[in-house]
Amino acid sequence: MGKVREEEIQLNQLTPGMVLSPGVADVDSDIIVYQVPAKSQLEIRPTDFLGLYLSADGTTPVEITATSLITVLWTDAFARRTEILAQGEYTQFKAMTAALEKYFFKGKTKVIPANYRLIIRCLSDVVVYETLTRFTLSVLNVYETIE
Repeated sequence: MGKVREEEIQLNQLTPGMVLSPGVADVDSDIIVYQVPAKSQLEIRPTDFLGLYLSADGTTPVEITATSLITVLWTDAFARRTEILAQGEYTQFKAMTAALEKYFFKGKTKVIPANYRLIIRCLSDVVVYETLTRFTLSVLNVYETIE
């Protein structure tokens, strides 16, 4: 039996297993999906933050509408059990570097179990292009080692 480890990590568009998809205009679209690996879990604490950049053009940096609705949630593999972790306008989530402007999660620590999916959805009046999507999400990764 392995040991349980805890590791502070930042998920982003380059994280292995991260799936980015385009968002359809006027449709609540799953634009970022990450399945939590087996024998691990993610913990999102009140000290964790999300920074997000979403583009309305696939080749030039033009941001989506500021009032677009962003929803951060987790769900099981069959989408039977879902919990919203954060929801608000795009402007709340777009600060990636300025510490005082970042979006910090609220409430109690939320645990996303193994094989569940962490999803970021966007409802915008424009198409969201995944080619220029950038984000950073700080979490605690709790996993079992092989040793």
